[in-house]
Parts: sequence; structure tokens; C-alpha cells
Amino acid sequence: MRKVFVTVVTIVCLSGLMACSGGKDKLGTGQNSDGTQVVGNGLLSEDYRQGNASAELDGYLMRTEQGYYYYSKSRKGFRYYDITTGKDMFLCNKPECKHDGNAFCVATNENYTVLNYCLYSNRIYVYAMEETDTQYHLKVLSLALDGSELNEVATVLTLEKTGRKLVFDGKNFCIHRDNIMIALDIKGENEYKDKGLCGTAILDLNTGNVIYMDEEVIASDNPETKEVHAYGDYFYYYQRVKKKNVLHRYNIVTGMDETHKFQPGFSGLYVVLGENTIAYLKTNLSAICFYYYDTGETIECTDFTGETFFLDDNGELQPKEINYIPERINGDGTYAYAVDFSEIHTEVGKNGEEKEWRESYVIAYGEDGKKIAAVNIAKGIDEAVPEGVNLFYWVYWMGVRFLGEEIYAEVPEKENRERFHVFKCKRSDFLAGEPKFEHVFVME
Repeated sequence: MRKVFVTVVTIVCLSGLMACSGGKDKLGTGQNSDGTQVVGNGLLSEDYRQGNASAELDGYLMRTEQGYYYYSKSRKGFRYYDITTGKDMFLCNKPECKHDGNAFCVATNENYTVLNYCLYSNRIYVYAMEETDTQYHLKVLSLALDGSELNEVATVLTLEKTGRKLVFDGKNFCIHRDNIMIALDIKGENEYKDKGLCGTAILDLNTGNVIYMDEEVIASDNPETKEVHAYGDYFYYYQRVKKKNVLHRYNIVTGMDETHKFQPGFSGLYVVLGENTIAYLKTNLSAICFYYYDTGETIECTDFTGETFFLDDNGELQPKEINYIPERINGDGTYAYAVDFSEIHTEVGKNGEEKEWRESYVIAYGEDGKKIAAVNIAKGIDEAVPEGVNLFYWVYWMGVRFLGEEIYAEVPEKENRERFHVFKCKRSDFLAGEPKFEHVFVME
């Protein structure tokens, strides 16, 4: 069992300073992310949804029954989209606020650099960096869904400035059952030349205690923590040690940190399917492996068959089977999904006629490692694109998220990569091989 080091973090409440009251537009109300109502101001323990982490995009999709919340990089602030009215507004209910980064604006407070964020227990929890003249402070903040307050929950790490410019990565920020695991990933300005600083912290939201998983809280010699997920009583993550990727699972109840070595070729890309199963992608992309804790057995799945086309002698497209390459893997706790890169195919017939089609395949597997469906999501998304919108096709695969009974895709416009269109379909339709996507809203 790995040693862990505990410190008590002072919890600072800034609700009085940051509160913005009043307002004309109706923002979100007292509702958990699963649609249930919060009783009082206490935390309601929720489970992490690993399918909400996309292959490449930052942050999580934040949805409630009333609307969607998101962070706008172009507008430098948190925003709320109301489903009923179709209004998109800053997450700040102060009518006089200019949303210009001032310290009283919940949505745009420029004292903090946003690194990651997640909807949890009727709040938006934010991993952020605050910079002073002499120090960097890595903090967890919380925002009220009605835009009325911003609180500092805890300071996870303080670094003294040394004159070296640092870049803070917040990708691995995972909230689960009132605990947050954060990979402290700090790089130099040139990450290929400058050696970075690494560490791993776990914040208990109920007590304010922080556990540091390494003997030295942050150091260049600490292994880098990657691909943080959670299920049941565990946080899962992997680290590269002696040229091998090693999976860890940390028990949030007992504090035990176990390691698991898979068969050679564990890429580090994996999903958790229930208490007993890990599905992971092999380094050479030749198979998805299903590992079972109870037996230690590993099953390799190499069924990546999908449907493409060829041009017949009459210049017409005809279907044919092809093996795709699983570049990424995701999962919703029940099913594993292999995700392939987006492609544009062109066939030229005997008479010089040319036909073009798009493919972006996602293949679903059950816990037993058997393929359930292979779906070209490009077709469904293209059919749902609003008139006059030109999407950046090559990244259809990047923003696919799996949230229980719904599957989402976030795709930027070709001419404006900071303007994302959000689509969704039913998981049941997807598993049947016939997803019907609908356009939900635009994040910009």
C-alpha cells in the first residue's frame, strides 16, 4: 500500500464578497445534476460519470433538466443555456454587472484561471489557478447554479514563483462521492525541454482534508498521474513506471492504493465497467482487452468491423465491410465504446465520376467483450446540422460523451473553432445501430 500524507486545508467562504443578487433572466435553480432537488445546503453524494470525459476536449458536459452550463473560452466566463426559453447568458444574476472579469462577477472573475470544471451536487466545482506577485495557488471553487455566488472551497497547492514560467494542466479532475482527485500536472513553458512537476491530491469536500499520494507533494521525479476515473469505492488512474503503464485503484474508504499489471501492451486508455471489469486498449491498437478482477482473466476483442462503401461499375455506392482502428476508448459504466478518427472517403468510377462520404465510427461492446453495434455517427450528425452551418468534420470523434441513456457529440464550426454545436441521441437507438441525432444548442 502506498503511503499517503494528509493535511487539513482551511476552507474559505467568499459568498459575501462574490455574491451577485437580483437579475432579469432566470438562471438555474436548486437541482442536482440528475434532476433531483437538493435538501438544504448539504452535499448530496453523486457518482462520477466516466463517459462524460471526452477523448480530447476539456471539461465535462454540464446538464440539468432545466438547461446546460458551460465555460466559454471566447467570452472568458461561465454561461447558462435555458432549454425552455433558448436564452444563453452569463452565469451571474447581478443586473448591473458588465461581466468584464471584475471581482464581483460570478461568471467571469479574472482573478482565477479556469483549468477544469464539473457539475456536482447542485454546484459547479472548478479547478482553478490564482496568481499573485509571488505565488501560484491551485484552488477548488464552487459556483451556485443561479449565478448568485462564487466560493473558494479549498487551496490544494501553493507554489512560490521562481522566475520560471509555468503552464498548469487541469485535465485530470475527477469528483466522486464527495471526493476530488486532482493530478497536479505543472509543466515548463516548453514542455518538451522543461521538466515538469507532478503530484496527486485528493480533497475531501466534507472535511477539507487533502491527501497527497506522493512523499514529496510536488516534484519532477514524481510519476505523472493520468486518465483519472472513478467507480464504486475507488478512484482509478495510471502511471508510467519503468517504461510500463501501471493501473492504480485507490479506495476512498480504506485509503488503500492497489496496483494492477495487465498483459503486455496496456496503452493507459481504459474504462471501468462495473466493480469487476476493466476494458482497455492495447498500445498497438490491435485489440480491446477485458480484464476481470474476480478471476484475473483477460479476453481480447478484435472485432472492429464496420460498414464502408465502394463504387460499382454503374458509379453507385455499394456497402462493404471494413476493419476500423480503435484510436480511443470510452465507456458509460455499462458499455465500452471504441472511437475511431474521422475520415473523408472518395471513390472515382470508371468514367471519372467521383463520390464522397464521411465516416466517424463508434463501436459499442458489452461487458463480455462482444460487439453490440458499429455506428457511423457522421451520418446522423450531418443530418441534424442546422441550415447554413459548416462543421469542422475532422473532429467529429473528439467530443463524443456517453451519459447513460443519452449520447452527446460536440463539434466546432469550420470557420470558428471556438463555436461548438452540441448534438444528442438516445443510447437505445445507438445500440440498435440506428441513432437519430438532434441539435441541442451552441456553446461559444
